[in-house]
Amino acid sequence: NSLSIMIKMRLVAIILLFILPGMAFSQITYETVRVDYDSVWEYKNLRIYPVRGLGAAGEMFSNVITLQEALATGEATVSERGSASTTDVHWVKIKNHGNKPIYVGSGEMLIGGRQDRVLVKDTILLPTGEEQLIPSMCIEQGRWSRKEKKFEYNGYVTPRLRKLLDKSGNQSLVWGEIYSQLKSNKVQSPTLAYIAQKQNEEYILESNGYLNYFRNKLLKDSSIVGIVCLSGDEVIGTDIYVSQRLFLSQAIELIAGYTEEAITGGKAVTVPLEEVINYMDKLLTNEYSQELFCKKNGMIHKIGGEVVHVTGYSNKEEK
Repeated sequence: NSLSIMIKMRLVAIILLFILPGMAFSQITYETVRVDYDSVWEYKNLRIYPVRGLGAAGEMFSNVITLQEALATGEATVSERGSASTTDVHWVKIKNHGNKPIYVGSGEMLIGGRQDRVLVKDTILLPTGEEQLIPSMCIEQGRWSRKEKKFEYNGYVTPRLRKLLDKSGNQSLVWGEIYSQLKSNKVQSPTLAYIAQKQNEEYILESNGYLNYFRNKLLKDSSIVGIVCLSGDEVIGTDIYVSQRLFLSQAIELIAGYTEEAITGGKAVTVPLEEVINYMDKLLTNEYSQELFCKKNGMIHKIGGEVVHVTGYSNKEEK
């Protein structure tokens, strides 16, 4: 009805006022970004090309904090919506106790509760002091605890699982992908928990090597708004944000997801540069080509109807 439309329009206006004072959103195409193919970051099975902004977008989202930061400082708390596994599993409640908006990214994991979850929508949580329902999917098939544990932040899932979340929204397919990953990596988990494959000591040591290398690269270059990631003979994905501040707040956790894919299923990079350029052209040439590409193999994340983040998935699955 007209009242609900007015309320939604007012909320959008409030969101834009909070996160983008005095500025306007921008499209994410070659008009606003460029892929820096001359800057190659490579560690073992993972190669990254940085994506740089062409405008002064660094201040955008300067007053927004991440979900990871908010949970660590107590500015946010997460709880279950209820105790029914059938109706409550696809939602969690997040309360913003602070005075800054909180950015929530699609693919971020929350471990604990009655079941481990992954969040499935880019969202801004305004500092209302009220609990807000956030859509989620289960990533631990074999547990629904009678007693609720404290939720803890645990980064992003792999781009392969993010694609399944974004494109299917099917819980059975998500469980099937997790089971397949656990089986192929020879990981035992009584509750079929996705997180089990990241808790192996050998994996942690290997992952830290990747993350330390890429963290040092990020520290030396603050002009980046996104990354293009390659492993073996494929582009395994790309994530590009509307501002430097927003990208850098998510970067290391996103790279951790790409690292997981490079460690568990990747190989030394053999993708020809021409193939990477062709892939990125489909995503970034203009808004029309971006829409066509993302219908099948990407995601355009919008908040308040405005693009804040674009994702591309494996070019192997595109073919």
